[in-house]
Amino acid sequence: MHHRAFPPGWNKGPDNDLLDLVRQPMPEREPARRIRDFKEIVTGFDPQGARVEASRCIQCGLCHESCPAHMHAPEYIRAIGMGDLDEAVRQIYRTNPFPHVCGRVCTHRCESACAIGRRGEPVAIRWLKRFAMDQLSPERVRSIALAGQTLPSGRRVAIIGSGPGGLTAAWDLARAGCAVTVFEANDRPGGMMRHGIPAYRLPAARLDDDIAVIIAAGVDLRCTTRIGPDLPFEDVRRAFDCVILATGLWRSRSTRIPGADHPQVHSSIDLLRRLRAGETLAPPRWAVVIGGGNVAMDIARSLARIQMAASGSVAVLLTCLEERGHMLADADEIREAEEEGVHLLAGRGPKRILTEGDALSGLKTVRCLSIFDASGRFHPCYNENDTLFHPADLVVEAIGQTSELGFLGPEVTEALEWREGRLDVDASGRTSLPWLWALGDLVEGPDVIHAIAAGHRTARAVMENEGVMAEREHVHDHIRDLIAVPVSDHKFSNYIHTLELGESPDDQAILQYALGREQTAHEHYAALAETTPIGPIRDLFRYLADEELRHKGELEKMYYAIVHRGGV
Repeated sequence: MHHRAFPPGWNKGPDNDLLDLVRQPMPEREPARRIRDFKEIVTGFDPQGARVEASRCIQCGLCHESCPAHMHAPEYIRAIGMGDLDEAVRQIYRTNPFPHVCGRVCTHRCESACAIGRRGEPVAIRWLKRFAMDQLSPERVRSIALAGQTLPSGRRVAIIGSGPGGLTAAWDLARAGCAVTVFEANDRPGGMMRHGIPAYRLPAARLDDDIAVIIAAGVDLRCTTRIGPDLPFEDVRRAFDCVILATGLWRSRSTRIPGADHPQVHSSIDLLRRLRAGETLAPPRWAVVIGGGNVAMDIARSLARIQMAASGSVAVLLTCLEERGHMLADADEIREAEEEGVHLLAGRGPKRILTEGDALSGLKTVRCLSIFDASGRFHPCYNENDTLFHPADLVVEAIGQTSELGFLGPEVTEALEWREGRLDVDASGRTSLPWLWALGDLVEGPDVIHAIAAGHRTARAVMENEGVMAEREHVHDHIRDLIAVPVSDHKFSNYIHTLELGESPDDQAILQYALGREQTAHEHYAALAETTPIGPIRDLFRYLADEELRHKGELEKMYYAIVHRGGV
């Protein structure tokens, strides 16, 4: 074979790659069919599609770092790829008690950070989470999420509002042994997830599944209880060790343009709430929606469905200050709205509501030249000579929301510190009053995953403030007792059984042996975590289980590198 030429081996090129740079298609209903009802649009991955999509993940961890709640996406994606859906759900519930919700309506910042997305399409992290949750029965999910026990801490916490932030804090605190009571003004929990997101994006049954797990953790949920009219805030203050405000943003902002007080000018939140409650709305002949965010898209698309059911056609115009490329709505929302017949007119500002007699006739808009002034403050500038008339018998304002905190009373309100109309809180959500906390949309603005992250932060801060964490320090003594046992009696490797290597193993055999030991160690630590009460020891076992998987991932990279370069 000397002096013979051999062609080069495989080389990556623009048309070939070891990685699949194209994500699996997500099945969804055709626009012509979905516009006729409020059924869910996306149908979800099948098992084969999910496993193929999961195999695209290179376990870089960028998704974990970019997620506001720091979800363990690499771990649950890896479990899906291995067909272990129980493990996937367990990893999901480590940081997110609303997986059904986030599997559908999360803003998925994780996908923007995905390393695969630098050269191709990012891994469909949100849809994979949805797949894992949809495959298991609610009973099985509850058994996984509620594994382990905890002791009562003796602390009582009140949470006002049952949106994603409030219920996440309730979940964490209840799992830590606190007696948690959630007060909700509406007849059903969920906040804006239930009353503000249309059913075609988030079916109520999936939200109910998530909330059922939280209630099963021991959370006392009291609906149709309005703080102020039904229960004085001072009574809540006296009955609990601390109070968390998680009331969200329920008051719609108005454009305050001439004619905005007309009876046929509505707020988006009010209409969405009425629709989710099952109320039948009279179909408008022409509808105009003012706003360019997801809420504006939600009400525009809802009105389009009402029109289609009534007349077989859509006449909805959505206009906003932002230019098309700077609209605040998700790209998918914009695409789907246009597919369903909603007409978008960007870069326009509302000028006046026009009427003919007492009847609303339309909206006058002007060209928007800029939205903010030189100092960054909201101060739109218009070309008053560039005007348009948009016929309408219904106008909806969807330009943002604000809070309603009148129930606090004048004494508490005056004692609190405020910043630009919002409660001033520290990084954990604590207000200037030591017993009062605030979180979620009320503090940060509307977004489910950010509210969940805030719920975690505030719950942990409350536990530290109330001494819940300190009371569990006796566990450290137990750990020391375990460590004191002679090493000869505590060899974890005794529990790991793998095939023998033989006398002269090659590279592949050695790596396969090591991979087997890492996987077995992971399974043992994970099993120990499942049977250990909530607390530091359980967290330790979970950490060790994750470390074994991380080690295995590093070995797998070595294995494939050796295999592909012919080392075996």
